[in-house]
Amino acid sequence: IKAKHVLKDSGEIDWNCFNWGNHKHVKELIYANTGFHPENDLSFHILDLQTLTKEMMANDKLTNAEKQIYKLIRKGCKNNEIAEILNVRRTYISNSVAIIVKKISDYAVSKKWNKKID
Repeated sequence: IKAKHVLKDSGEIDWNCFNWGNHKHVKELIYANTGFHPENDLSFHILDLQTLTKEMMANDKLTNAEKQIYKLIRKGCKNNEIAEILNVRRTYISNSVAIIVKKISDYAVSKKWNKKID
């Protein structure tokens, strides 16, 4: 017996349950653009992301192209805009974003970056 309707995930991340090992979570985080609000868990995850990526860049864990793409994403650019700026195909940007997300996620997990906000 199968259910006729499967409950679908709302698609929104519960930032209280954020997981650095989950590539979907990390991808949503790098595209998140919001001002700092101390009552908002997302703000603290963005600070953690900034700390992690700064360390990764200092240790050459990202290529120059990946650094450039990451910085443009954090400035609020969408993939199409980044592709235009860098004069490359959008698929190149999409593939690069997947690699960046994996690298950030793997680096965070290797550093045991599982801070909980209480």
